[in-house]
Amino acid sequence: MPMPRMPGRTESGATGTGALALLLSAALAVVFSVGAARAGGAAATRARADGVADLVALAAVVDPSSGADRVARANDATLVEVTARADGDTTARIRRAGVVAAATARPSEPGSRARRGPAVGSRP
Repeated sequence: MPMPRMPGRTESGATGTGALALLLSAALAVVFSVGAARAGGAAATRARADGVADLVALAAVVDPSSGADRVARANDATLVEVTARADGDTTARIRRAGVVAAATARPSEPGSRARRGPAVGSRP
């Protein structure tokens, strides 16, 4: 004798909670994916701003009068400030895409030359 069907149940007796759980899992996956994409975008924006700050600080060491401003504008950034210290260090602060970044550069020692390969004391 077949079992009578109950309202809200399938012939196998399931109530549809599996479909609801699957739908909830898919919604959570979408939310986490969007969050991860935003976090990745923010990290990339920060890295770009840091790189531009490095370039601007180096430009300020080479051409203190206008080099930093030209390099900042060429990289879609605004020069916030350049500070030169007595020891020769120059710090540049820039704003790019809403992120403020700073970097410090120092002129090379007279007679020094760049070398190929890893820096002294660095690990491979």
